[in-house]
Amino acid sequence: MSESDKEKGLSNTSITENENINLYPISNEPQGFWDRYNPARIPCFKDSFLYGIGSGVTVTFLSSVFSSHRGIKSADFGIITFALVAGCYWPICTYNKQVQDKKIKMVMDAQVAEMNRRTKEELSKINKQPPN
Repeated sequence: MSESDKEKGLSNTSITENENINLYPISNEPQGFWDRYNPARIPCFKDSFLYGIGSGVTVTFLSSVFSSHRGIKSADFGIITFALVAGCYWPICTYNKQVQDKKIKMVMDAQVAEMNRRTKEELSKINKQPPN
């Protein structure tokens, strides 16, 4: 074990600094226009727009069927509902995704710390045994 490992302790290393985990760099270079400006790569884009479209269509249908407002007014209600639902759900979804990512990172760091602890125990057992 090197001096730097002893100083900072194996259980305190992060995932990117750990030699027990192989992290391979993945190239995220966009190749073309749609790779560069792909809405599917935007976090929570799909969920918020689907909820917005579904609620807008539902409000448009219900307001045209069950009220005296026909046609243009119902479409206005649907568009306003779409904008409100999509605009309000996006930050909520983004916050939930950030919280989930932090929890995943904490679990992964705990697993790395446990793996380092076990490796350290195994190394200490090997160093204490006399050679055959």
